[in-house]
Amino acid sequence: MRPLRICIIGSGNVAWALAPAFTSEPDIELTAICSPTPGHAAALADSLSPRPQAVTEIASLPRDADVYLIAVKDDRVASVALEATGLFPATALWLHTSGSVPASALAPAGGGYGVLYPLQTFSKGVQVNLRELPVFIEADSADGLATARRLALAISPIIHEADSDLRRRMHVAAVFACNFTNYFWTVADNILREHPGLDLSVLHPLLKETLRKAIEEGPEGNQTGPARRGDRGVIETHRKLLGDTPESKLYGEVSEAIINHYNKK
Repeated sequence: MRPLRICIIGSGNVAWALAPAFTSEPDIELTAICSPTPGHAAALADSLSPRPQAVTEIASLPRDADVYLIAVKDDRVASVALEATGLFPATALWLHTSGSVPASALAPAGGGYGVLYPLQTFSKGVQVNLRELPVFIEADSADGLATARRLALAISPIIHEADSDLRRRMHVAAVFACNFTNYFWTVADNILREHPGLDLSVLHPLLKETLRKAIEEGPEGNQTGPARRGDRGVIETHRKLLGDTPESKLYGEVSEAIINHYNKK
């Protein structure tokens, strides 16, 4: 079986995380990287061995790839597919890496289409153990699904099939678990930094224990704090401390959500 030839469209965090996994896999040949920003595709290509071609236009991508993997912002996926219309063989498989965009957004590209969604937060320059993360795949045909699975195996052995609805639900859950939580940490850090010498580091033991319990025991039974106890006196004291700020409003809304949730039990 010959290597699977792929091209990556995009040079952001996801592309930087996945490209090394592909170049280290003998069953995959990463032939090109495309980014409209001058120098971005070249920078990613230069970091890889063997080095793929770097281009700035979709029309400049090789026409003989088996898979064109679109790793761009969600609101750019459909426009990339439209830009590729009529340029590539119908035998090509188009995949995107988004958790919230339907696979059908790639239909205008003219080939098979699907999704390869690695459920993880990526930051450029930060190494993530890809072998531990789940990858969710979808395709419009059995052959396309087999190809998506073959590509996913270069990333992780944990592979699940997921249609657009299930993938959107997982993405929403991930926003609550990761993105919203990180914002709360930012709020906490800002509150602490109002006092000289304090920052989020004083909460690190608390954060670690909270995460441990959530992973090992589940979060439902481990909710603590004034809202869980229904202690409205403490809640109002905290809100007065925060003053007339968006953080005070947020504190009140989240507290009410927790109180209402556990009162239903």
